[in-house]
Amino acid sequence: MKKIGLVGGTGPKSTLMYYKELNSRIDKMTGGAQMPDLAIESVNFRRAWDYVSNGKYDSLTDYLSEKVEKLKAGGSEIIALTAATMHIVYQQIVQKTNVPLVSIPKSVCEEIQKKRIQESRNRKGIHAQRIHRHNRKDEKRARNPSLDSRLHGASSSFEQKQLPRGLPRQR
Repeated sequence: MKKIGLVGGTGPKSTLMYYKELNSRIDKMTGGAQMPDLAIESVNFRRAWDYVSNGKYDSLTDYLSEKVEKLKAGGSEIIALTAATMHIVYQQIVQKTNVPLVSIPKSVCEEIQKKRIQESRNRKGIHAQRIHRHNRKDEKRARNPSLDSRLHGASSSFEQKQLPRGLPRQR
């Protein structure tokens, strides 16, 4: 398993959260067979925030690049910044250190896109099921015309009771 390096300390809570999550998820994924080899290079939050709030992005890049280099020298093969704010100099750090950092905002966006695609597929599947059920109802109605009026009356009263006001009713 590759050694994971975290540039942390800019937010102790976020660093702790990453540490706990990585340990518990890898433990679970491996069925309790392995735990990750993790290294954390702490960042002085006050110093980093001073650079950010005063627009000293070159100084922030130098400071965080130094942390990335230390993790790399310590054997970390996967390195991530644990604070979202520090991603404002993400590209500059990658260029300066030549280390392909894990981009948390990019990873989050990719995960959201995957979930949206999956939800879209689920909706299409549900829609196909509804069409199939609707076609079966049409077949039954063709065989029993009186059933059509009973089903229509039942579905209309159900819609009236179940849908909140203001939502369009299907006809």
